[in-house]
Amino acid sequence: MNHREAEEFECDVCNIEHHNEHHKEVSIPKLELFNSLSALALTLLYGVFHNTEVFHNTEVFHNISIHSNPLLDYSIIFLIFTLTSWKLIINWFRESKFNIFNENFLILIATIGGIVIHETFEALLLISLFRLGESIQNIALIKSQERIRSRIFDIYTKVRVKSNEGEEKLIDAHDVKVNDTIIIIKPGERIIIDGEVVEGESYIDTSQITGEPLPVQVKKGDKVTSGSVNIDGTLEIKALETFENSYIYKLIETIESTKNNSKTERFISQISKYYTPIVIGTSLLIVIIPAIAGTQNLNNWIYKALIFLVIACPCAIVISVPLAYFRAIGELSKEGIVFKDTASLDNISKAKTIFFDKTGTLTEGKFQISHSYTSQGTDNETMLSIANVASKGSNHPLSKVISSLSVRNDNIKVNKHLELPGYGVVAISNIGKIIIGNDKLLHKENIPHDICNTNSTVVHVALDNKYLGYISFEDKIRENIKEAIINLKNQGIEEIFILTGDTKEISEEVKNLGFTKIFTNLSPDEKAKIVEEYKKENPRKISIFIGDGINDAIAMKKADISISFGKELSYITTSASDVVIINDNISKIIDIFHYSRNVKKLVITNSLIALSIKISVMALGLLGIMALWIAVLSDVGTALLTILISLTKKLK
Repeated sequence: MNHREAEEFECDVCNIEHHNEHHKEVSIPKLELFNSLSALALTLLYGVFHNTEVFHNTEVFHNISIHSNPLLDYSIIFLIFTLTSWKLIINWFRESKFNIFNENFLILIATIGGIVIHETFEALLLISLFRLGESIQNIALIKSQERIRSRIFDIYTKVRVKSNEGEEKLIDAHDVKVNDTIIIIKPGERIIIDGEVVEGESYIDTSQITGEPLPVQVKKGDKVTSGSVNIDGTLEIKALETFENSYIYKLIETIESTKNNSKTERFISQISKYYTPIVIGTSLLIVIIPAIAGTQNLNNWIYKALIFLVIACPCAIVISVPLAYFRAIGELSKEGIVFKDTASLDNISKAKTIFFDKTGTLTEGKFQISHSYTSQGTDNETMLSIANVASKGSNHPLSKVISSLSVRNDNIKVNKHLELPGYGVVAISNIGKIIIGNDKLLHKENIPHDICNTNSTVVHVALDNKYLGYISFEDKIRENIKEAIINLKNQGIEEIFILTGDTKEISEEVKNLGFTKIFTNLSPDEKAKIVEEYKKENPRKISIFIGDGINDAIAMKKADISISFGKELSYITTSASDVVIINDNISKIIDIFHYSRNVKKLVITNSLIALSIKISVMALGLLGIMALWIAVLSDVGTALLTILISLTKKLK
């Protein structure tokens, strides 16, 4: 493969419909930020020319005065309003089916009201600051998400195939032909098309598909499922399905089509749901009550209602709240924690239920020896020494664990080593014929033994047809997991479940961590069904799903908040999740709760400060003793205060 092909192979991320969508995602927020800054600069210039007497009395500027040129005045107003309002109008239409009185509606109404009563500068400043705050927040989200793309295993739309002349070349995965195309999978690469091995032997990691931590050995004639990762040897695979009919593609389609109608709201949206109707209702009453009373000066009351509407718009909140999120999202992304939306950051601290995947999330996905069993007449050290010698030279993950043992076996010399795929290892040594492997190998060699099936992963050991015992393995529990579970409960989590595809018995160590219930041997659909049924039974409880595998993706879509966890994450898993933790430290989950709670406190503090000052100003405005410019000045001062708090308050 040449350098150009290598770059194309590494860059071409598959998201089913738009291969280059992520490039657009980055450029659009930057364009919005440029528009917002341009609009704010134009607004400030407009305010200077419109309100400063120096310019009105200067002969040079008098000829181009905005006051003396209504067309120029209206053109500038129209330009600034267009730059700032188009996104708000789109957002309002999109969100109006859930809440017509959202924050976009309030800002638009207040801006239009300000323009109508000729308080144009204040109105344009309000909408410009709001758009700037939203743009800054979006840039923070996009930058944090960019960190995902350089840290995960992606699904590619191109595959490396073997031509009729035996050369390697890249073709589009959609062009693969069933029973005709031979795909080459090198170590570390993910299989993206279901197929059958026609050449080569290797171990493949299926843990993200099945939840089983033990790698599977495949050889010529074995079928492989897309989504698995090739570990060591190079494989040549004959395509048994098209790309569109392969497991991995269908799973992505399932995720994309999965509806989730209970995603949480942003805090500012929750405020606007109540604040906006109250403000608009009060403005209407200011007009309606005098009209019913038969006032002779209704226009004056309409003017007061519009002034009230402009004064009531919480400028301090609309700039300080996004800034608080901007800071929090930036700090979290530096620690390898990426949020895709601010609603999740808002609501994680309110969660009461967590669903954990086991393999790769609670455990490291790496095997360690838990204990060993010896038959009568055999001591443990002797059995481990014999197994250690026979395992050397084998690529099986369990053999590598056994071969790493520090045992004395200098007197044992292996003359011949034979690895039997799917069974184990046979070694001819100076002390006899050594056999290490699974129960099928013992039966194949007709070795009498009293233990056939265990509820854990084991390697049996025999010497010259005499059964010596077995070595039991378990998936290593992550460090500090017990402390993490305790901390989660201290954070208000009431129920913690394990949902795993692992068919083996859960170790006592995991059982003793304090989980509410453990579900095993689950398919991806069964995981999703459990989450969905729990939510139906507990509609008021916010639920979180934390996982690392492709088989977790559908269940993630069903939870209120989903978190993908681990250093080696798939594109599918991160696409399905709201939060991505690109780290193996389980304590990072606790950090998220701390940030969520502290950001919520910060936002509430700023909102209370802003609203208390705002209500006082509105009351004075209704009494007619508060000029609009003083109201705007108080709003600017409040905004500066809340911005200072947002930038300095400790979040972690």
